[in-house]
Order: sequence, then C-alpha cells, then structure tokens
Amino acid sequence: MAIEEENLDAGLMGPAAGTLDRLSTDLKRARRLAAPVIQAAERWELRTLRQRLSDLAGALGEASAAVQRAQAELAALTLPTSGPAIEGWVREVEQAAREQHLDLKGAFPEYEVFPLTVKAELEREQVVVGHKRLATLRPRPLMAQVARDVKRLTNSGFNAQRFMRDLVLCHGYVRATDPKPGRGASLAKILRLMQLGPGTYSRQDFIFDIFRLRRESNLVYGDVRLVFLHARGAPFFIPSARGSAEPFTTLELQPVDGDA
Repeated sequence: MAIEEENLDAGLMGPAAGTLDRLSTDLKRARRLAAPVIQAAERWELRTLRQRLSDLAGALGEASAAVQRAQAELAALTLPTSGPAIEGWVREVEQAAREQHLDLKGAFPEYEVFPLTVKAELEREQVVVGHKRLATLRPRPLMAQVARDVKRLTNSGFNAQRFMRDLVLCHGYVRATDPKPGRGASLAKILRLMQLGPGTYSRQDFIFDIFRLRRESNLVYGDVRLVFLHARGAPFFIPSARGSAEPFTTLELQPVDGDA
C-alpha cells in the first residue's frame, strides 16, 4: 500500500507541513488574481479594476496571514534526525525513488544512485547530491531532481582518450615510486594523484569515469592496453554493462601485442 506523502511530510516537518501547503495555496491564488489586475492597471481599465480589486485584497490578506503563520512556525522548527518521523521520511524517499525508476542503495543518511551519492544532512536542512547542496527536502521533488542529475551525467560527453592519458601518466608515477616489482599500480594511489588537479574529483567521480571508459572504449592507449584487476586492498566497485559491480584494486598496462 502506497504511503501518503502528506502524512510523512507532516511527521518530518510537524505542523509546519500543513502551514507551508496553505501558504503555497494562498500565494498561488493571490498570484492568479493579481495578473488581470496588473494588466488592468497598466491599461487604465477602470471597470476591471473595480471588479477585481476587492477579490485581490481578500487574497492578499489571506496570503499575509499565511506568511505570518509560516514565519512563526519556521522560527520554532527543528528537524528530527531519528525516530518515527525520519523512518517515515525515508520510506517516502524510497517510494519516490522507485517512481523515478532510480536504483537507490544504502541506508539513511547516505545513499547512492549511480553515479551520484545522496547524503541527507537534515541538521543543516539540506541534501547533498553529488557535488550539489539541495535545499529540497520533500521526497518527490528531491528524487525528481536526482533523476534529472543522473540523466544529465549519464548523457554527458566523455573524453576516453584524455582519461586514459591521465591514467597512464599516473600509473607511470606510481610505478616509479613503488619499490614492489610488477606492472600494476594501485587505483587508490592513482586517484590520490588525480585529486591533486584543479576542482573537486571524488571517489565516486573516479568510479563513474572508469565505468564509462570500460563501456565506451577498447581500453587501448598507444601501444598499451589498460587492464583493471582485483588484487589485495580495498576495491573500487565498478558497475558493468550487465548491471553488477566488479571489484578492482589495480591498473596494469599490458603491451597490445601481448609481449612480456
């Protein structure tokens, strides 16, 4: 049985949920009534103004009262971070994710909707989605925004050659500073090197780039083939085209001709 969003929001927001809904309704009504009045005032349409101004005055009065109620309740509002109210909010977030066909993984307060991380920071009245901080707390519009961001990232351009170049350069540096024999370079060390560049580059960004590289490229750069392996250490779980995640810890460069 579907859980009504209004009830869950009321649990998270308390009485402020209903107050904000009434505020939204009153402001929309005032905006609707204001449009013809604005036009009539600009055109000196006196009969229209006489007919419409009293309705608008009533709507503005109701909206003003709604604003005052909202201000008072928001001043006293502190969002919960545990308990039944949060459990209800989480269920509604999960339901909203299903409605958007999102594969939401994890548990409150940290989730993943590949390729994004979603972290609820209710004590700061925000949800961090990837590198963005969203003030949207209502589950349905929140998950709708997450779905748009996922689609934008999934459809964004990707320069496989440039990413392979960066991987090869970082691989060379790691191997030059690693006394252990072999061809492999730790993906964790490669990520740390790539994070030295400008901007923010997270572990999730790295995983997404490797996912796209394996999906869109033959993994050949110049005279070497990039091979991702699972050895010792904490792995990076890279989704495959089939949907399952594969663990990798190491990048190895192998000659394209297969010579040792």
